[in-house]
Amino acid sequence: MSNLYLPDIVDEGNSPPQFYYLHSAFPTKQDDAVFFGPDTYFFLNFLTEASKNLVNKRPRIIVDVCCGSGAGAIHMARQHPQSQSLGLDLNPKALDLGGVNCKLADCQVEFSESDLFAAVSSKKDIDLIVSNPPYIASSEGVPMYAAGGGPQGLTLPLRIVEEGVQALADGGLLMIYTGVPISYERPRHDPFLERIRQTKSAKLVSYKIIHPDMFGEELSSPAYADTGRIQVVGAVLKKTG
Repeated sequence: MSNLYLPDIVDEGNSPPQFYYLHSAFPTKQDDAVFFGPDTYFFLNFLTEASKNLVNKRPRIIVDVCCGSGAGAIHMARQHPQSQSLGLDLNPKALDLGGVNCKLADCQVEFSESDLFAAVSSKKDIDLIVSNPPYIASSEGVPMYAAGGGPQGLTLPLRIVEEGVQALADGGLLMIYTGVPISYERPRHDPFLERIRQTKSAKLVSYKIIHPDMFGEELSSPAYADTGRIQVVGAVLKKTG
């Protein structure tokens, strides 16, 4: 087990506090490893910027799905202490570390083992969903915590968008940070953006390229034979009812 300082994001002009986040030690090759790296920093910055779309509304329930170390859920709980914040993950080790990290950050998050939104299927007042899910193409040797499913790694992120929109209350927001394989042959084509634009009962509020070339070492895998780069993006969708 290891730990890392991660500055919480606060308004400009204030000195950000430092928090310890416990996570798995490098190399993170075990299926149940709790990964913590550059994605976490980019993810929290994305949440800070994307939260502007809440516009004078306090979320009743906030859900961080595929919460891992709990960084996203903890960040949102600190930003919205009057909201109920939930962290969901299939990995019991992640849930344990999330609970410890939550205590270190002095905030309230309820962590539950769940296959995506199964544990909150009965809740009708989820106003905000955030997620930084696994997005590496599934192939031999890719640990479960990193594999997004399918040959492009998009299966899980797309499930989160589709099922997340259904779980949201009307007017609720879904903020997802994920990676997208960009092919050599179609360098301007974004398969994730193409798919989520077709999401029923949802409006795409914003879509931003956060990093143009993440985890380049993965491109040596046969799964990425036709991929030029893995582009990291942040999308915000609003449920339209």
